[in-house]
Amino acid sequence: FVMMTLDNWSAVYEQVAAVYSWSWVLFITFISLAASIFVNLIIAVICDAVHELTIGDKAKLHGMQVKQSSDGIETSLTKTSTTQPKSSTVQRIRELEEQLDEIVSVQEYLQKTIKVLTDLLKDDDVDSSTRSTTATPTAGFFCR
Repeated sequence: FVMMTLDNWSAVYEQVAAVYSWSWVLFITFISLAASIFVNLIIAVICDAVHELTIGDKAKLHGMQVKQSSDGIETSLTKTSTTQPKSSTVQRIRELEEQLDEIVSVQEYLQKTIKVLTDLLKDDDVDSSTRSTTATPTAGFFCR
């Protein structure tokens, strides 16, 4: 079991190799065989999972529908129609449109606020530049 799981197999090999110098052939063969069997088991599980998907499930993944005859044999694939959206989808679209309208109105309000604040700052800069020309020196610095 230790050899199959490859858990500390080198300790087992060292004990066996001390007695039989040719034992490396057996160890390499066993490890290679066990690893290939393990990989094949994983591949088998994946293939089995893919096989479980029926043709109908595969068709649904691609937006198709399987038409079956009365004897149960698939006869043809047809594209499913998506012209009629579900009512929940329409309702969700309306909710998103309302949210978008609200976001747009908030954005417009913020743009107006930024414009007003920018104008106030420009006016304040003009007033401060006229005050700085009339500043008086005090201890080597100009004060407003």
